[in-house]
Amino acid sequence: MTGNRVVGHKRNQNPSPIAQLGTTIPMAELFAPPDPNPAPPRAKPDRPARLVPVPMEQADLVGDMPQASLAARTIHAVVFDLEGTLLDISGWRRRSLENALARFGHAPCRDKEHPWDARSCRSTLEQLSHDQGFPRGLHAAVERLESALSIHERSTALRPGFAKEYLLVRLRREGYRLVACSRTDAPAARAALDASGLLPWFEAVVSEDDVTERKPSPEIFLSICDQLGLRPKQVLAIESEPQGIEAARLAGIHLCRVTDRDQAEWPRISPVLEQLATRSPGIHSC
Repeated sequence: MTGNRVVGHKRNQNPSPIAQLGTTIPMAELFAPPDPNPAPPRAKPDRPARLVPVPMEQADLVGDMPQASLAARTIHAVVFDLEGTLLDISGWRRRSLENALARFGHAPCRDKEHPWDARSCRSTLEQLSHDQGFPRGLHAAVERLESALSIHERSTALRPGFAKEYLLVRLRREGYRLVACSRTDAPAARAALDASGLLPWFEAVVSEDDVTERKPSPEIFLSICDQLGLRPKQVLAIESEPQGIEAARLAGIHLCRVTDRDQAEWPRISPVLEQLATRSPGIHSC
């Protein structure tokens, strides 16, 4: 038989070995980047509605995973708060900007009276000029230098570790669409994901600069749902910051709350996905 092979959902069985860390999938195949343009599955009219076609080239990868749940599952996409769950982008950008400013003899003050962050180099420089008198005529030169320094530093600063890689691999292999939501500007977020090796697993990278209102406004989550063509109740957000948690609540999407990046791992998030198959929307502590 050629074409697609239909894999049925196996009911009343114990969890398959793939649910454990010791997956039966060869590691080389498990960590292979996903096809950027996968062919969409086409339902056959003469098949039961609960059966989902699986392309033959993917059949060896999915093994005995319940592919029939893809069409009927509660959650179709997972949105990561990039800085709070996967990578320390703000710390990386801040160190690069501090090094660039130091070349111009300026040491930014970051006490309670003069707070600042590195969500984006341009907005931070504007804030420094307003609060601390940094010359605006030097902004362009500092931006170029910060970009060069960040490229040099990110190779060692952005190492996600095996647990983060395995989390994204499992989510993608089980059919979830992944989106990275970042507080920094989109080019820097994509550069950070690319340097860490995680970029191929994400369908989209969305920045708060892409919307008019930042969190706790729900605008960025509603924008992501609109881009994916999904309803809010079909999306799960992994969040650690109070603003992101409130934004997810206002958007009406499911929420998994973690306390830090160390908690964003497969053993903590997979039970939440299983619970959401039968539970109503709300906050779930991972």
